[in-house]
Amino acid sequence: MSDNTNQSFRDRFGISLSRGVSRFLGSEMVTITVGTDPLTRSFTVHKSMITKRSTVFERMFSSSFKEGLTQTATLPDDIPQTFDVFIDWVYAGKLLFPEAVIPKTAMAIMCELEDVIYFAEKYCVGTLVDAALEYFIDLARTHHIQPMYHVIDRAYNNTMPKSKFRLYLARTYTYQSVSNENSELWTTEILHGLVRDHFDLFQDYLGMVKASNDLGDFIQSPNEAPRCDYHQHGKDEMCPYRRESRKRRRVKPEEDEDEEAKNENL
Repeated sequence: MSDNTNQSFRDRFGISLSRGVSRFLGSEMVTITVGTDPLTRSFTVHKSMITKRSTVFERMFSSSFKEGLTQTATLPDDIPQTFDVFIDWVYAGKLLFPEAVIPKTAMAIMCELEDVIYFAEKYCVGTLVDAALEYFIDLARTHHIQPMYHVIDRAYNNTMPKSKFRLYLARTYTYQSVSNENSELWTTEILHGLVRDHFDLFQDYLGMVKASNDLGDFIQSPNEAPRCDYHQHGKDEMCPYRRESRKRRRVKPEEDEDEEAKNENL
């Protein structure tokens, strides 16, 4: 690894790479330019670190097209800040956000996590989808934050039908349709407008209501569902995060925050 690359890594993460780690990462680097002018940013990263996590990037930089020949790529439709979070996660192995001790901070992080989820689904980075959605739900539960209708609207415009984020938000919609929580915000007009604009949401909603009636269950908050419901692994597959889930992150709100602040809406 070049001295410049090692310096860049040291500046970003506060550590230097040993020769052994450098050999493991390899010497091949790729440069990815993200965003559109005047907000573009270029990232030079180890090729092995992103290609082993994303089949899209693996095909991109192994092809006979421009990206494969030049080892450079341009992603004009993506957000530099989101790609920055992705690169941090690639190297650090975890999402690096400040501790959310108050709802306002949690809401800001959840907004960023939305974009991370869209990015990860787009580039087939399943483990990042899982990590981001876990973090999103943890913050929602800890700070009593309810995703609002504009989050659902945006998600149905940016995800595919099998998206686990869609599942979570469809459950949010279904729960709000029968709950008295935040009824002044979730008006009949809002609920109708969402299913009018998103037929997929209407289908998901009907399926959930029918399933609940068939089982004789109450419709619960999506935050109370088993976490594996929102993971990428199959229903009958062993959860790769089982050990982690036992010591799942719990972001502790300040003890003196007032009760009103605990019922925020994203």
